[in-house]
Amino acid sequence: MNKQEIQQAINHLTMLRRLDSGEKKSIYDTAISALTQQLTNGWIPVDSKLPEECRDKHGVLIPYLVCVSETERPFRAFYDGKKWGDGMFELDVTAWQPLPEPYKEAL
Repeated sequence: MNKQEIQQAINHLTMLRRLDSGEKKSIYDTAISALTQQLTNGWIPVDSKLPEECRDKHGVLIPYLVCVSETERPFRAFYDGKKWGDGMFELDVTAWQPLPEPYKEAL
């Protein structure tokens, strides 16, 4: 699917979700979320959503992959629940996504 087709599918599902008064709304939400993620390559704009978790079970800040307006390449940064930083500087993050799971060799 190209970007236009994905956006059309999102629009149709959104309309169907509004019309449905039953339990299928969560199915529509899942489909819309999957298509939106495909459309944005997994990037989440900070003005639409921020990470729900900022620390792991040991209290250590969780790293995220981020884009900032001043650079062309994504890099690792942290969100402390109020602001983004890279360990030295506060950052103006425009979009973020969770880091992928570490590589594990197939057995």
